[in-house]
Amino acid sequence: GSFHQRPGIVKKMVELTNAQQGDMIVFTGDLVNQRSVEVDEFTDVLSQMHAPDGVYSILGNHDYGNYYRWAKPEDEALNQEHLEKQQFNMGWKFLKNQHDIIHRGNDSIAIIGVAGSMKASSLSEEEKKAAVKDFNFPKGLAIALLAGFMSGCFNVGLEFGKGINFGELTDPMFRTLPATFLVTFGGFLTNAVYCFYQNQKNGTWGDYKKTKVWGNNALFCLLAGALWYSQFFGLSLGRSFFEAGGTMDTLSFCILMALNVVFSNVWGIILKEWKGCSKKTITVLVIGIIVLIISSFLPQLIG
Repeated sequence: GSFHQRPGIVKKMVELTNAQQGDMIVFTGDLVNQRSVEVDEFTDVLSQMHAPDGVYSILGNHDYGNYYRWAKPEDEALNQEHLEKQQFNMGWKFLKNQHDIIHRGNDSIAIIGVAGSMKASSLSEEEKKAAVKDFNFPKGLAIALLAGFMSGCFNVGLEFGKGINFGELTDPMFRTLPATFLVTFGGFLTNAVYCFYQNQKNGTWGDYKKTKVWGNNALFCLLAGALWYSQFFGLSLGRSFFEAGGTMDTLSFCILMALNVVFSNVWGIILKEWKGCSKKTITVLVIGIIVLIISSFLPQLIG
């Protein structure tokens, strides 16, 4: 629904995707916002995406229709069925509790798609309604675009600042840290300015006098900053042991992102974000975490 009556944007996206000449295209969900009919006008354009090993897709949380108030359960089921058929009709290899194997000589990789509706299906109707109560698409879209733009700026800062060190006099594992510090410091200033704006807007300057507020905020800010900064330190440390351009060096950032997913989900379990879900849902979550952990070390183990 985000690009309704604007097929030119979607066509440009398809052209840019095809121009990368990737071996495979993977669509990881959220083809629609609420209803499957939103994609009807774009099926011809999306079906033009192609790659030697095919276009794979899975469903995202929005694709299950949980954010739309259906008149009856049958309508919700028909909506999902229609969306799945659309992906098949576009020539995509839609995976729902299925897998495919890609072979390259003696090597192979498994592409696995597991239905992600388990958590949603285990929620009561009251919990589903509570989940969409504060849904605000325009605000969410604006925040998502801003977050994406700022992430791009973060990477630009790292690239332009990677020469801020003493060259050969600096240990390889520490060479990227000055740039990381400067970029994250810029993020700190941005957040500080916004916090001061909110203080002024809400008249909360007095909170800085409350010891309890200071203690909690300082603790979690320091923890978040230490964890965020340490991930790049760990990335630099790890890459210093890898051969430049080698398999592990190439996959290092992917491994970092995989471990981020692992720790965020473990933290979610500790904070009981999955409370109330079925044992089957929790089992699949734990298995997924284990797979990510194993995959982080697998490239090194197999050489």
